[in-house]
Amino acid sequence: MVWGWCEARYERYNGCFLTRAEAIEEGRACCPKKDFWVAEGFYDCTQAHLPTAGDILEMMADSACDDVEDPDGWPDATAEAEAELNRFLEAWAEKHVAEPKWWLIAPDDDPELIRAGEFDFNE
Repeated sequence: MVWGWCEARYERYNGCFLTRAEAIEEGRACCPKKDFWVAEGFYDCTQAHLPTAGDILEMMADSACDDVEDPDGWPDATAEAEAELNRFLEAWAEKHVAEPKWWLIAPDDDPELIRAGEFDFNE
């Protein structure tokens, strides 16, 4: 998990802090007289953004529809063929695509408002 801070609740959060206290300390340093938000999140992963075999087959069918009115159920791939393509895509991404450097707020986490003057770690 990772923590960050921002000046507006739904803006991009700053920092990749290990603790809430570190995020608050940095937020306070950057916004000494203003309220700000802190939130906990997680690093995104490459697999979340990969197309699936189903996506690729659908794209192929859409492309065929550009040339013919009804491609008659084409492409007709078996479940095993789709599973093989999914494994290939995952292996290819693992080898060639860097993991994302951004993080996301956990869906069940509600960002916390830190009021100006609260949690002053410099005193």
